[in-house]
Amino acid sequence: MGNQFKEIALHRLNIPTETLRQSSTRAGNESLKQSLAQHGVLSPFVVTELGTKKVNNKTVTEYAVWDGTRRTQALRDLNKPTTMKVPCMIVTGDDKESLVAQVNINNTRERLSEFAEAEALRQLVLDHGMKQVEAAGVLLKSKQWASDVMKVWRLPQDTLEKVRSGELVLSHAIIVASHSEYPDIQKMLLDQSLSGQASTARLKALALRAKNEGLKKAMKLQPKTFDFGSKSSVRVEPRQKSLRLEITLDDTDSSEDALLKLQSVLKKLRA
Repeated sequence: MGNQFKEIALHRLNIPTETLRQSSTRAGNESLKQSLAQHGVLSPFVVTELGTKKVNNKTVTEYAVWDGTRRTQALRDLNKPTTMKVPCMIVTGDDKESLVAQVNINNTRERLSEFAEAEALRQLVLDHGMKQVEAAGVLLKSKQWASDVMKVWRLPQDTLEKVRSGELVLSHAIIVASHSEYPDIQKMLLDQSLSGQASTARLKALALRAKNEGLKKAMKLQPKTFDFGSKSSVRVEPRQKSLRLEITLDDTDSSEDALLKLQSVLKKLRA
């Protein structure tokens, strides 16, 4: 892609309706506004030409912002004059190259959210016709990651909104999406994830047990905590093919008694 530097009026910059970075906070936006108000624009925006139009019998060029959408909006929120000029690097390329540029720029500055990377994959595959393997390579991701993530877009819109907001983490969304042929299991996995009590490993274990042994039996295998004295305990969490133990042994309790009680608990769990 060729490029050139130029100062462009703020009202000539067009913000995409959908950008990769969706996770900016109110505090972050306020901090950005303060910085712009105090120091101005310190680094150039990255833009591409959209086309031309007639304004007062003059032909003017419009630009799409590839990098700098938050700064563009912040300057507008600060009521800066629309004729204010900002430094821009004008690049050439199509929408697909724009998307790849956004990923590279944002990941260089600050790691994109998992959902933003998933959104980039979706756009490259579904909107631009790239093969999953090719898109994964562009995003520096594995073939398996791309295969898993594409399943997420089959989820209902309200569930996708939970992924976008961070309420449902992407790794959990992948597990939920992988069980679309089992609606009851899928709902159980979603509820477990949203409860905040389930790890990724536990969700996988629940899914496997529900498919092999039934939903009711799987739900009985909730994590349990057993006391071994005044301050000692063990937390038992069922996994796919094993049990995960978290043992807390206090010096004031007998280690021999704790071991005997632990053996008793394990016998009951295996029975």
